[in-house]
Amino acid sequence: MKIARRSLLKAGSGLVAFAALGRTATAEPASDDGAARLVALLGNRHAAIRLGRRHLSRHPEERDAAQLAARLTTRLAPAGGPIRRAALRRSLAADFAAGRVTALDGWILANTEVDLCALAALKAPGTGATLSPPPRHDG
Repeated sequence: MKIARRSLLKAGSGLVAFAALGRTATAEPASDDGAARLVALLGNRHAAIRLGRRHLSRHPEERDAAQLAARLTTRLAPAGGPIRRAALRRSLAADFAAGRVTALDGWILANTEVDLCALAALKAPGTGATLSPPPRHDG
């Protein structure tokens, strides 16, 4: 997605407000605890859940919490160590620099952030976190 410089600057200021980073999380992608630690990186969980649900309504193929957690852990802790705030900040900056962004409800979000929001939505009570991706119809 090609984004104008002004849009990126505007998004960057919104990003600071939206992605206030929480505690350090430990990379454990296969477990619910690992997903919860990833979601804990989000400052405003309610907004993240809302944006994540919106994203998942447009991309139901991404309704796999384990896959999202694994993708996030690969980005944020490629060596298998703990996920730190600095790693998230670097990933968000790299996404913006490379144009890996998604426009969603007036926000321009780094794809890493979109994945975190989707994971938060899947792990929210009443969302059905154990949902599998929709069946594929080949042919």
